[in-house]
Amino acid sequence: MLLKHEVRVFFRALLLVTSLLCLKATASGLEMSFHAGVHFSSYSVSITPMMKKALDDYSPDFMTWDRNDFVPHILKTYDLRKNQSPQAVFGDFNGDLTGDVVLWGRDGRNILLIAVLSYEKEDMSIGYKVHAILKGPPIKNPRMVPCSSSDVTGIGSYLTYFPPGKIKSEFQENELALTTDAFKLQDACIPSVSIYYYRDGRFYSYITGD
Repeated sequence: MLLKHEVRVFFRALLLVTSLLCLKATASGLEMSFHAGVHFSSYSVSITPMMKKALDDYSPDFMTWDRNDFVPHILKTYDLRKNQSPQAVFGDFNGDLTGDVVLWGRDGRNILLIAVLSYEKEDMSIGYKVHAILKGPPIKNPRMVPCSSSDVTGIGSYLTYFPPGKIKSEFQENELALTTDAFKLQDACIPSVSIYYYRDGRFYSYITGD
């Protein structure tokens, strides 16, 4: 029994490393790759075939925001990394030692903030399922969305990775102790910062700024 558990942990860790090497989104949607990760030259994102299947089952026409959809000054200051871009963040959000991804974009019906999370099937193999975090009304042209009272237009909300640890916010009564990876949703147009974390089967938000 112990050996089976150790083998399971080993393969989960291997899957985590594999998926953290992998992330590619384009203006037309997401592409599959066995080497996932953010592509620095294009801000594009690649996801694994299993993630792509779960995403297609949920919303076949889903696409992440293109880099040019965002408010220009976001890209000028954004800390682009292998595991994060304004429209996608990789991590182990549910703590099962297998890589997951959070995606920010739209389909033909809604703007969507979703997570593609791993789970263990009955045969002990790994599967993926989409969890909707936020939904909003559709946007015809994201590049024409007004940014606050300025003349700048574009999508103002963007994602960043947030590591496990403790955090205290003046906007919250209690301290937050994160035991898994999380992500931050920040708005460059309307001052707003929230950390989203997964616990007990759903995502929760923790406000850290305005």
